[in-house]
Amino acid sequence: MNRFIPLTLSLFCLLASTASAQTTYHWLNTSGGSYHTAGNWTPAGGPPLVNDSARFSLNQTYTVTFGNNGTQTKDFQVRGGNVTFQYFGTTAHHFWGGSSTNYVGPQSGDAATSATLNLTNMFNNPMMGHHLVVGNTAGKTGTLNIHGNGWWKGYATSDVLVGTLGTGNLNISTVGIAQKSLLEAFNIALGHSGGTGVGTVSGLNASMTANNILTVGQFANSLGSLTISNQGKVNVGQSLYVGVSSDKDNAVTVTGDGSELVLGSQVTRIGFGGKGRLWVLDGGKVTNTSSLMEIGSLSGGQGALAVSGSGSHLGTRRPGHCWWR
Repeated sequence: MNRFIPLTLSLFCLLASTASAQTTYHWLNTSGGSYHTAGNWTPAGGPPLVNDSARFSLNQTYTVTFGNNGTQTKDFQVRGGNVTFQYFGTTAHHFWGGSSTNYVGPQSGDAATSATLNLTNMFNNPMMGHHLVVGNTAGKTGTLNIHGNGWWKGYATSDVLVGTLGTGNLNISTVGIAQKSLLEAFNIALGHSGGTGVGTVSGLNASMTANNILTVGQFANSLGSLTISNQGKVNVGQSLYVGVSSDKDNAVTVTGDGSELVLGSQVTRIGFGGKGRLWVLDGGKVTNTSSLMEIGSLSGGQGALAVSGSGSHLGTRRPGHCWWR
């Protein structure tokens, strides 16, 4: 039987992977503008290149456009304000480095208490990077909105952590049939190491994919929640864990006709040494062709499962493969 693979190692890697860059450049244009314009950065010598880091700390609302094909920068941090990253032109494609961690949310010592990053207008190519952490400082909040054809894709073994130590919000949404908004990573965790992580996936062609493990609420005092609605879709490659050694109300809710959670090829554990629930409501659907389901497992596990409302559906691998403690 597959055993739980904790994200502890990944977290240590994330927090330790902030080695100094050649140059750290700070965005200074409060009106926004092109990422590639030298005058938008301080110190002189920008824009940031392959070995450099980019920092966005202004307490303003502005848009940064990326127009070059295949440019790369080591990493970024959005530490204040409300910043939008968007592509300009059909060939735009930006890469952040393959070994660094990117952050959304104020860091320790920052005056700001919140920071927001919006990803939009990435019709043809994703914005790609290594680990991405949203809300990693106690008492501070980071928010990532992926909407209007926004697209984040992690490299092969890159993780997304939302609400680790601090508060993190992740919102993936579309409006209308012409849009798609996507997030894909190796592991995804909502609410980790005492933090609060809140995720929503809403709208047709709005989707989130964890190619390995999706965790909602892990470790003491952590709180995680995920709501899939309005035909949104979440895909799990291997395993789903809801409530891992956390006594908070960790929950996944799939609600509304066309909304779907696709379980992975290994295990689904709701309440794994902690408290967790899975609600399938009002036409929501959970697709499961191979995952063993455990509701309330490991010592102290409290799991709850509800399927309610017309058209709601929960698939099981085969009779006898949904297990209650």
